[in-house]
Amino acid sequence: MTGSPTAEKTQKSPLIKQGFLERNKFVLLAFFLPFVLMVYGFYCSDFSPFGDNQILVIDMWHQYFPFFNELQDKITSGGSLLYSWSGALGTNFISLIAYYAASPLNLISIFFPTKYLVECMALIVALKVSFAGAFMCHYLRK
Repeated sequence: MTGSPTAEKTQKSPLIKQGFLERNKFVLLAFFLPFVLMVYGFYCSDFSPFGDNQILVIDMWHQYFPFFNELQDKITSGGSLLYSWSGALGTNFISLIAYYAASPLNLISIFFPTKYLVECMALIVALKVSFAGAFMCHYLRK
C-alpha cells in the first residue's frame, strides 16, 4: 500500500533532498570569491589592517566617513537620528542617513570601537562587493 503513513514520512520533497550548500553553491561562491579577492587586494595594496594605507580618499574621507562616524556614535550612545548638532548650527540627520548611511551593513559598526572605524568601513566595502556578486548570481539563476 503506497498511501501508508510510514511511506509518506520517508519520502522527501525535491527541495529538501538537496542540502543548503548544494543548492546554493554558486551563490556562495559568488559571495566568497569577491570577498577573498577584495581582502587580497587590500593586503597587496597595504591597506589597513594589513598596512598603513587606507581606502578612505576624497569623498569617502570627507563626506561618508564623518557621517558614518556620527551614525555609529548615535547608535551606540542612543542619540537622535532626526537631527545632529555636530556641524555648524546643526543639520537634518534624516537626509544624511538617506543619502550616505542607509545601508543595513553600517550596523556592523556597533561592534567596532571608534578607533577601528576605518577598518570597519573597509570590511563593509568588501561585504558590499561580495553581496553584489551573490545577489547577481541569485538573480541570474532565477
